Amino acid sequence: MFISHAKLDGSPIALALKSQIESLPFLQRFYDAQDILPGTRWRKVLENGIKKSVLVVLRTDVYERRAWCVQELEWGEEYGGPAIIIDVRSALAMPRESLQHAVELSQIGYNPEDVKNATIRLCESLLSAGARLVFGDDWRPDGVMDAICRIAVKYQQPIEGKKSPKPLSQSLVTWPHEPSLDSEFLRDLEQRGVLKVETVRLPSDSDWSRPNDPIARAIALTAMRREMTTRTNARVCLGGSLLV
Repeated sequence: MFISHAKLDGSPIALALKSQIESLPFLQRFYDAQDILPGTRWRKVLENGIKKSVLVVLRTDVYERRAWCVQELEWGEEYGGPAIIIDVRSALAMPRESLQHAVELSQIGYNPEDVKNATIRLCESLLSAGARLVFGDDWRPDGVMDAICRIAVKYQQPIEGKKSPKPLSQSLVTWPHEPSLDSEFLRDLEQRGVLKVETVRLPSDSDWSRPNDPIARAIALTAMRREMTTRTNARVCLGGSLLV
């Protein structure tokens, strides 16, 4: 994995990610501060590192204003390797015009199981660094949320008094669906600070309310995503075609 980041505001996150990658024996990381030796042709070393790696882009506030960060993105597009863009900007409404369209996963040899595994590994890295997670997805047996809940149990905080700790992970379910998890089990996870599942309702001023109406479903998805934005500081998009 090649960690592309701006030194000015991306180094702390890059170092935390590097540390987590190093704990996984089946992954290798490229970190320029350690992997480029004095006297080497560092431009060629960077290009070869991206050519042979999954490109992980830490998109911070200054990332796109750094010439070498943009160059690394261009090399990633040129060689057509898989890329993960982690949006950690302080203002999520900043312009997005500089990021390119991603190709379908199937065209580069990836399938839904690969996306699931990548999501689980990334979430474990974030949880170990003290992050809290928000998903726009329901809990399903043997799915992503199942695996992440099992991981979150390792990082749950001790319960003090009668007050339940803030959940490490939240799952927002779009209307008209309801959480599929058994209510007693869900209550136990919430009390332990592992997971909280909520259904995001349609806006009160919506003129569409029939569950089978595609417009109503689209409005429900928009409401869920807006709610996610209010609860998060950074967003990660994995899978499918990324249009930005």
